[in-house]
Amino acid sequence: MRNKTKPMSKQLTRRKFIKSAAVTGAASTLGMPAIVRAQNQNSKLQVGFVATGGRAGAHVGFAWNNRKKYGLECVAFAEVDKNSWKNVHNNNEWKDAKGYTDWREMFQNHTKELDVVFVATPDHTHYGPSMTAISNGIHCYTEKPLAWSVREAQNLTKAYEKNKSVVTQMGNQGHAGNGWRLAYEFVKAGAVGEIKEFHTWTNRPVWPQGGDNPKKVDKVPAHIDWESWIGPAPMRHYTNGVYPFKWRGFVDFGSGALGDMACHTTDGIYSIMRPGYAASAEPLMMTGPCKGQFPAGMTLKVDYRATKETPAFTTY
Repeated sequence: MRNKTKPMSKQLTRRKFIKSAAVTGAASTLGMPAIVRAQNQNSKLQVGFVATGGRAGAHVGFAWNNRKKYGLECVAFAEVDKNSWKNVHNNNEWKDAKGYTDWREMFQNHTKELDVVFVATPDHTHYGPSMTAISNGIHCYTEKPLAWSVREAQNLTKAYEKNKSVVTQMGNQGHAGNGWRLAYEFVKAGAVGEIKEFHTWTNRPVWPQGGDNPKKVDKVPAHIDWESWIGPAPMRHYTNGVYPFKWRGFVDFGSGALGDMACHTTDGIYSIMRPGYAASAEPLMMTGPCKGQFPAGMTLKVDYRATKETPAFTTY
């Protein structure tokens, strides 16, 4: 059973910000965050990072390179791997930013200062910091997938409904580009006729998937806070390789190849067709059985109902 992460209570009213988010030119190719600027142009936008290594390192780099343009100042960050703290501290103006291995401590000590946070941890720890930020009126950019489970995503939606002044965005690299926008125009102009099926595929997984949890027990490196990395997942021993990359294939931590790539390959389908929730989903082929990991391969059929604007269709 997963541990429940409770968001910290709201401690103050956030200062007012303009309602729109400025999407930078770099965002079109890198999928970087929409930056929210302070209403007072002479004030700094106080930033916190939840993770600074891996994909999160790109967030830190982008924010640093655009710090003057948007008035960004990193006041605190949380990263379980202290070897990745340098991604913030090597930037001279941010050398005094307070670092933590536990994101809860960052919020506990800096909620009153933070205006926006970037969350780019492994999938299983997206929910806690995102929920805490939204519940405290802090603007939040969270990498895809939004959450580890459907229930977590639903809870984040409910939290947003109570805090609509908060600007939120889920990171999806391809969504900010022009490719899907052009496809949308083609479809809406009738250039491809009536669409009945979409077929997408991927070369993933490029990590171990389709097996059991690892049995090998390795010593936890001194620079890694393993307990904080595990977060709400069931505690287990450390095995070299699961961190920092191969966690994606494990049910307790990731979303498998389907969760990792379908948000990219099917994103444009949703943007074009806007179908709402699926009517049904059926696995046509799946390798298995699997215990602690997702299947090594799967073919999934998903049916969508007709709407006022689009016909019923199926994706594979």
